[in-house]
Amino acid sequence: MVNLFRKTSGRDESNMDWFFRRLNRYPRFAHHPVCGCFDHHLIRFGNVAVCLGCTCVTAGAVAMTALVAFLNATTTVPVVLSSWWGIWTIGVFLYLPALLQPFFQSKAAKVMFRTALGASIVLLWYGALWAVPWHSWGLVLKAGFVLGFVAVFRMTLRFRARYTPDPLQLCKRGCYPLCEGNRNRLTALLNEARLRCGTSDPEFLGFAEGFIKRDGRDVEVVHLRSQPIGNSHVGRRL
Repeated sequence: MVNLFRKTSGRDESNMDWFFRRLNRYPRFAHHPVCGCFDHHLIRFGNVAVCLGCTCVTAGAVAMTALVAFLNATTTVPVVLSSWWGIWTIGVFLYLPALLQPFFQSKAAKVMFRTALGASIVLLWYGALWAVPWHSWGLVLKAGFVLGFVAVFRMTLRFRARYTPDPLQLCKRGCYPLCEGNRNRLTALLNEARLRCGTSDPEFLGFAEGFIKRDGRDVEVVHLRSQPIGNSHVGRRL
C-alpha cells in the first residue's frame, strides 16, 4: 500500500518525496482534481482550470462591492438599502441558496448559488460596518453580527461537508490520482521527473515510470477525508 499523502517540503527533499508531493498536489487555482468527474467544480479556460466556487464567490463579491460603491457615489441608494435591517434581509436571502447547493450539483446551479453567496457576504458586512450606527446599541448589534456570522460560517461548512457528494467515491474510471481522467497530468509529472533527475537516479525513475504506467503491479490507494463520514478512510485497489 502506497501513502499518496506524504507531506514533505524543502529544497533537500528526496526524489521520492518530491514525486509523491507533486502527485497529490492540485493545479494552482483549481483546488480540485481536474479530471472529468470534477467538471461541475471547475471552470475551464482552455487548458487552465479554476475552482468554480472560489471564482464565483469572488465575482459575486466584486460585483456587489462595485454596485454598492456606485449607488453611494451617485446618491441613488434605494430605500431598501438605506437601513441595516433591509440590507441584512437581502443579504440573508442571497445566502440561503448556498444551503441548497449540496443537493443541486449542476454547474449552472453552482454558478448562481456561489455568485449569490459572494454578493451576500459583501452586503452583510456592508450593513454591519456602514449602516448600523456607531453608538452603544449599534456596537452591540455589530458584535452580535460578527458572532452570528462566524457561527453560521462554521455551520455551513459542516453542513456542506456532510451532504455534498464526493466525486472520488462515485467515479468509475479508477481512483484519483491514478485514474484515467488524470492521465494527462500523470504524463506531465513523469516528464518532470525525467527532467529533474536525468540519469542521476535511474532506480527512482524506473519506479516512477512503472508506478504511473501501472505495469501490472497492484497499487492500493487510501483516501483520507478531512471530515470523515463513516469510515475514516476508503481504500481502493487499482
